[in-house]
Amino acid sequence: MTEIFEGLDGDQRDRIAALRKVGRFFWIDIPLSEASADDLGDVLDVPKDALQALLTFGRTSGPPASSTPMGSTSASPSAVTSSPPSSRMTGRTA
Repeated sequence: MTEIFEGLDGDQRDRIAALRKVGRFFWIDIPLSEASADDLGDVLDVPKDALQALLTFGRTSGPPASSTPMGSTSASPSAVTSSPPSSRMTGRTA
């Protein structure tokens, strides 16, 4: 890995754009406290709904309401939460 970015200033944005244009791999290590979601989405060209899903991964019980596919209805909150694991052990016989 030769390209590691720890910020999104003008020079770094230009370098990231150049690397993306030629299909080169790079690493971005930026705390969310130092860059907005909009900045990351703009620099990486990530659609807002995909970026929101990435930034909230592991923090929510279901997809954001705005990510519902066109033509489908949004599920009720109870439908997107997972049920607790069964207290019964599986694979054992009594």
